[in-house]
Amino acid sequence: MPRLPTIHEVFSSRSLFGLHGLTITPRTLPDAVPQAVSMCLKYLGEVAHEAQVGDALGAPTAAGVMPAEIMRYVSGRGIRCSGYVRTPFPYILERIKQQVPSMVLWPAASPRWLIPCGYEPDMQVVVFADPDRGKFTVSALEDAERQWNQQPADQYATKVVLPFDRVSAGTSPKGGKHPLNRKTFDLQAFTNSTYERAKAAAVAVEAD
Repeated sequence: MPRLPTIHEVFSSRSLFGLHGLTITPRTLPDAVPQAVSMCLKYLGEVAHEAQVGDALGAPTAAGVMPAEIMRYVSGRGIRCSGYVRTPFPYILERIKQQVPSMVLWPAASPRWLIPCGYEPDMQVVVFADPDRGKFTVSALEDAERQWNQQPADQYATKVVLPFDRVSAGTSPKGGKHPLNRKTFDLQAFTNSTYERAKAAAVAVEAD
């Protein structure tokens, strides 16, 4: 089995796609979600302090901070934050290539929120920012995709991705609602949208 490159080797690669400039600062709160949210907002140029994000999100329940609370808070900051379930892994890679942040609920014995932030095609590895551990981690692309795809198919809230996107002045159609003017913030199936379905198919073809 080939040796997994170190994070320094990956970051030194000229072939690296990534969210260059994303930083991990020392975490002060017990829960890592406010740190993850503030990292994504800071990457987009917003002022975001971990403590203030934590106060806004409130104390996590036994199940942790709910995606709806994250989406509601981020949208209140003027950043569009959608919530997808059953998201194909190539979409995560495409977000990295486009240099736009996302939070993913990574499957594990204790699921945690990660920020996919690097993809090195020659080494075939993916880099994640892990606010819970306070470091960047490297995973073989094949292993990461397998772990993502092995989530239970009979459960709805799996393969959860929260993409963060800036909203341009021309985003809202004439006479239509502004994309941040929402009453509910629910997770939606990734393939419910024709646009997202077409984009996922295009990414899958490119990956082949």
